[in-house]
Amino acid sequence: DPGTRAVHGHFVATKYWRRYPDARYMAWFREPVERLASHYHYWKRTPDRKNPTCQKLIEDDLSLPAFAALPEMRDVQARFLGEVPPERLAFVGITERYDESIDLFRRAFYPALPADTERVNVNPGRSGDHYDLEPAVRTEVEHLNGADMTLYEAVVARFETLLAEHPEPGA
Repeated sequence: DPGTRAVHGHFVATKYWRRYPDARYMAWFREPVERLASHYHYWKRTPDRKNPTCQKLIEDDLSLPAFAALPEMRDVQARFLGEVPPERLAFVGITERYDESIDLFRRAFYPALPADTERVNVNPGRSGDHYDLEPAVRTEVEHLNGADMTLYEAVVARFETLLAEHPEPGA
């Protein structure tokens, strides 16, 4: 609609990329194995009974590798970004670098405001910063998410570029 200033949510970015190629695009990313493990454990804790993939996870009591092998769970981030190249993103947030990402957003878009962060929706059953996975499981999930692994490398590089482009004032 005329006057729209922002569109946000979980959607395939290409939907808007084609219609608004000059808009500023922003996205959050997570290391692909951690993203999939988080999704798996979230649905195990809080099942979405309306979602057929979640139903399959719960009813078939899928293991993490079996869940990762489902076609709809593979390369999710690459599918959501669609045709939007990472270098065109005006902001990239990295979940593993959450506080730094929030500060980057502030510096890039609202430098006069303080950046207060609060972590919500954190898995209470996970200890540490990463899921404790067997090396073979981690390797299998990486292999199943090749496009996401490649994308993640590109978005981390974009994140580093944006940090350099938006230094802390006075730094």
